[in-house]
Amino acid sequence: MAAKTRDAAAFVRERHDAFRAEWSWLECSGMLGDLGTLLPLLLAMAEVGAIKLAAALFWMGLFNIVGAYQWDLPMPVQPMKTIAAAAIADGLSAGETAAAGLFVGGAVLIL
Repeated sequence: MAAKTRDAAAFVRERHDAFRAEWSWLECSGMLGDLGTLLPLLLAMAEVGAIKLAAALFWMGLFNIVGAYQWDLPMPVQPMKTIAAAAIADGLSAGETAAAGLFVGGAVLIL
């Protein structure tokens, strides 16, 4: 078990060093490029009660960081934008929105 912990720690350290070496203003602008679409959708979904804003921001940020360390690629969130549009238009509850997200996430994982 200790060897796995050391391997995981070495992996994270290596990925972190690579990110620091590659960091630039272009990376920063790419990282923030989706906020123009994401924030209005999140705020509208919070307003209709489809999500809890703080929880959504926390989990989204956490999984973006985990995904960045694991795959070194940005993860597209286009299916989630479709769920957001449906949640806003149809007034889905938080549970229905979460179920839709889990279903789409599972489908994308299988594909």
